[in-house]
Amino acid sequence: MQDGNSLATACLAAGIGQSTLYAWIRKAEDTEHAITTGQPYDPYGLALTQFRDRLGLARARASERAQRAIRRSMEGGRLLSEKAQLDGEGRVVRDDDGNILFERTYSQPDGKLALAWLGRSAPMDWGQSATQRIEVMIDGVRPGEEHDPSEGPPPGGDAISRMAERLAATVAQHRAEKAAQEAGDAEAMSPMTNGTAPQVVGRTRFVGSDTLGTNSVPGCGDGL
Repeated sequence: MQDGNSLATACLAAGIGQSTLYAWIRKAEDTEHAITTGQPYDPYGLALTQFRDRLGLARARASERAQRAIRRSMEGGRLLSEKAQLDGEGRVVRDDDGNILFERTYSQPDGKLALAWLGRSAPMDWGQSATQRIEVMIDGVRPGEEHDPSEGPPPGGDAISRMAERLAATVAQHRAEKAAQEAGDAEAMSPMTNGTAPQVVGRTRFVGSDTLGTNSVPGCGDGL
């Protein structure tokens, strides 16, 4: 755990199941509760309490190292590479004191990592799913506010009115088309003028005939 491994990985390395580890932790918590309330407890639970504390300390140390690494990456300035400076003839360049001069490359600050860290540590302020405020205006006026007619038309009122008119026209057109379609369907389904109801044979619909001859459906006799 101190190396940053998860509980599942640590259990596999120790050769125990996760359910066993969780049972130990529950036993430790029960023992601690018994001690604080003055109740009798199992001495084995006391050892599990110490184990639980060491487990938490190992996880805390792993978290500290990870945070230090993240902070160094965010700030930059970590030495990436270095090489001795050479002159035009390939000889090492030295200063007046005889020390070798080096060319060093350092890491740059990582702004993306800093934003990611802020998004996790302060999600309400820096999270990508932060709540945004949306103001709704009706005829250019916020709800709860009144517009003074002497100041002229409200800002944006004309655009909202035109949008409302287009929406109303679209709704009216849709209703008219639906009514026309329903009227056409009713006319197509109405009985014929001679009062004969439609007859259906198989998947073929015939209207106005009580019997069908052999010419009506190929391959069928007169008994249909």
